[in-house]
Amino acid sequence: MAVITKRGQERYQAKIRKTGYPVVSQTFLSKAVAEKWARKIEYEMDSGIYKLLKKWIRLS
Repeated sequence: MAVITKRGQERYQAKIRKTGYPVVSQTFLSKAVAEKWARKIEYEMDSGIYKLLKKWIRLS
């Protein structure tokens, strides 16, 4: 599940904790962008795409 927290005056941090995956987080200038990113990563984790992407990134 993703949690969006305000970091300072202008930044938002999206943090995703899901069983079987490491904690993933990223900081954004907009809450809407943080929520969109979190939904995308959660979808990738749910559909199994995330593990494949991590393997491809390591090989590059």
